[in-house]
Amino acid sequence: MIRIYAQAYDVAKDLAAEWEDGAALSWRRARFAVADGAAAAVAARSWAADLTSGYLTDFPEAPWADGDIPAYEGDVRQWFADRARRWTAAQERIIATRGEAVPWYHRDAAARGSAAAFLGVQLDCRGSRAVWWATAIGDCCLFQVRAGRLVTSFPLSSAAEYGGHPDLALTAGARLDGALRALRHGRGAAEPGDLFVLASDAAGEWLLTEAAHDPAVWSRLRVFGRDAFTELIRELRVAGAIRRDDVVLVLLRVANGDGPDAAGPS
Repeated sequence: MIRIYAQAYDVAKDLAAEWEDGAALSWRRARFAVADGAAAAVAARSWAADLTSGYLTDFPEAPWADGDIPAYEGDVRQWFADRARRWTAAQERIIATRGEAVPWYHRDAAARGSAAAFLGVQLDCRGSRAVWWATAIGDCCLFQVRAGRLVTSFPLSSAAEYGGHPDLALTAGARLDGALRALRHGRGAAEPGDLFVLASDAAGEWLLTEAAHDPAVWSRLRVFGRDAFTELIRELRVAGAIRRDDVVLVLLRVANGDGPDAAGPS
């Protein structure tokens, strides 16, 4: 039997109140997601949290057979559209309830909408076999590491692909269809011993930059203590090795065994 062990880490760029990223994990359902809210967007933290939590509960189930892929991709687009509509309706209710207490720059929040990069990964484990499916929009990235070597980088594969204007999942209905053209899907096989890394943009860019000079960086990824990870990010920032931005990193380890399904937060 294949088991999934997972650990999530996060470090805010400055103050926790400015946090705009999100992460959600479900070991039982083997679903994991990260999102990076756009700093200039309205209520980006809320939209990032809505996307990641929703991925665990009602995101379409990935197909096992190739023939089901077109229908699955249509279901995924519909999921994003439904999430955007629900998020917009919730924001409108908040604004209506709070009235004049809502800052002027939030009163047209529903019309302007929010935006976030997103990555969701689900693993389908059947006996000794496992496959993974990933859906991404923007520059949150998935890395699959086997025997200390990078075997998959999705949807980006080099640090040069990171820029100031990533694709984003939007909530504004008038722009949503266009944004969803940037959706990307990936899949592959997973083996016991594989490590999957889900990274928001700052962490993903740092890892790919490091790997270009030192491929052994992948073999050094491990379960950190939470304090140790925070200190690592602080040291990287001081050294100018990573952008000062919110950082989210999720590590998934695929293993054989009859032990527990999860490694809980440290």
